[in-house]
Amino acid sequence: MLVFVCIVFFGLCFLGLAATRPGLWSRLYIFSTIILCGMIYEQVSFIDEYLMNCVILGGWLLFSLGIMDTTLLPQNKLSRLHRFLFYTLCFYLVFQSVRGVYLTDIRKLRWVIYFLSIALSAWMISRKSYALPQGVDLVRVVTKSLFAYFILYLFYGFTAEILFGMSWSAGQNILWGGSSYAIFPSLIAIPFSFILAKYGEQQDRMIAWATLFLVVIAGFYFDSRACYFVILACLGIVALKLDLKRLIVMGVFFFAVLLFFTQFVWPEYQNFESFWSTSIASSSNLLWSQEVSDLRPGDIGRFAHLHLLPKIVAKHPDVLLFGTGYRASGWLIGPGLAEVFMEMGKFGAAKSNAGYESTVGIISIALETGLVGLFLLMANVLCTLVYVLRKCKEIQTKLFLGLILTASFFWLFVTNPTDMPIYFLLIMPHGFLYAFVDGKNTAQEMKGVELQNS
Repeated sequence: MLVFVCIVFFGLCFLGLAATRPGLWSRLYIFSTIILCGMIYEQVSFIDEYLMNCVILGGWLLFSLGIMDTTLLPQNKLSRLHRFLFYTLCFYLVFQSVRGVYLTDIRKLRWVIYFLSIALSAWMISRKSYALPQGVDLVRVVTKSLFAYFILYLFYGFTAEILFGMSWSAGQNILWGGSSYAIFPSLIAIPFSFILAKYGEQQDRMIAWATLFLVVIAGFYFDSRACYFVILACLGIVALKLDLKRLIVMGVFFFAVLLFFTQFVWPEYQNFESFWSTSIASSSNLLWSQEVSDLRPGDIGRFAHLHLLPKIVAKHPDVLLFGTGYRASGWLIGPGLAEVFMEMGKFGAAKSNAGYESTVGIISIALETGLVGLFLLMANVLCTLVYVLRKCKEIQTKLFLGLILTASFFWLFVTNPTDMPIYFLLIMPHGFLYAFVDGKNTAQEMKGVELQNS
């Protein structure tokens, strides 16, 4: 109850600040979508949505008073097409959520509100007075917010273990989501930290390296393979640019932390070789293996989900195009998972999943919204990618931004980050990536800082 009261109080504080400080609205909006995005209450991940909606309400009050300039930001043909596709995606998801309410129960009304809020967010941040900070300033605000997020996430993990004797795995889905879900912001934090360390001022570089430190510790502490892959990909991007100073610093730190965890923290990983074979190399088995014995325990559920979709479509081809309705797939996924688990010999899991709904994003989207929903989502990812690559001139930064978008899509095969507003802020016109590359002085700022740091 105390947690719920605190959440309500913080939301009211966000609402008050948003309604009285128009100059801070966009920064407050960013902070609200990030600070508690991995937190859950009573097994429901609604807290970041609630804080975001408080800020949106505050901004709407400013709009009703005529304080905010709602002039549309400059558009080109691609961004106009992207806006159309994004609004189409949002209202299609609203339609599917209404179907979910009709087919299941009134509690699914939450998703109608959520996707309407995402559409309203897209409308607001495309207006002059609501626009997100641009260029390096955007990266600075997002990175500072992520720094605060990972402090809270690690604090939760350490507190649960030290005070209550719970391992990181036992503490999942109590007050914070599972590691693959809660670590999703690392996908933004790691590349943005590298960008800020390269182009920011001295204080910015300190925040960037501190954020990288927290993300690496969180990735290892919660044993997140997705985070490892992002870290290794970023190190590869730095190496391609022959950025030796940053490569050596980050590489030494990464492997020092890895050595510490394999020697003193993880009893199942006695050395680097066992870590690589058990944690990293085994990830490919999730897609290619046909044997359950090749999988890590945490991958068995994902394996079952990924092998479930073809079976359901074969039995129920009528759901292929438009799906079952958002969060209304339990009548198919529950029995389907039970059947797959029975084939795998996991009889206890088969029984416990009798009324289950998918927590794997790609299954949820493909099955609940059909090929139409999947196409609209991919079209928005592609539009953002093309826009970013056209506008951004620096090769290393292009690779970092491309990594964010590519990995955000493949993250859907691990968990369902579409519950988080920050997922849509990545693929939204005038969202995080748009705002960064649209900065009027971005190229000049980068060039000047590079010359100053060289």
